[in-house]
Amino acid sequence: MRELLAFMEVLEGRSISEVVSMMGVKSKSSVFRNHLRPLMARGLIEYTVPEKPASRNQCYRTTDLGRELISGNLEE
Repeated sequence: MRELLAFMEVLEGRSISEVVSMMGVKSKSSVFRNHLRPLMARGLIEYTVPEKPASRNQCYRTTDLGRELISGNLEE
């Protein structure tokens, strides 16, 4: 989880395709369902375009809370 959060720790965020490629899997829907959605529910990542969650340009980035987890200041 920390590796994924660190990968998405860029201001412009990462697209679902970039995340899928980094994880070495093929299914965008399973990555979203099994990895991104749970991280979003915990407040560790966020949409880059929150007013349009279904946008084809949507990306995901690490939140301040996620950065705290990466740095070790927060327990999983």
